[in-house]
Amino acid sequence: MNASFFSGTASDLAAGDLPNGGGRYFNFDLTEFSARGDATVVRINAYGAVASSGEKIVRDGTLCHVGGHLRQTRGGRLTLVARQIAFETAEADQ
Repeated sequence: MNASFFSGTASDLAAGDLPNGGGRYFNFDLTEFSARGDATVVRINAYGAVASSGEKIVRDGTLCHVGGHLRQTRGGRLTLVARQIAFETAEADQ
């Protein structure tokens, strides 16, 4: 319950630049990574995540609160060391 939270962007997610907060491992498959103008769109499938186990779209500039550390390995797999994970996604367009 003492998870340290970090607010980052989709770019941080993709780069694996989130600080380590300890906890359990969760695996993420990176299924889409593309840039639309300023917005970087990352689509991931979350397996065994605390919040839900479905697709999440995170746009650059929106908050992704992660209680842990995301790391990208070969094959495009992201490994999250965390206790809790929650995403705030923006509405379709501005």
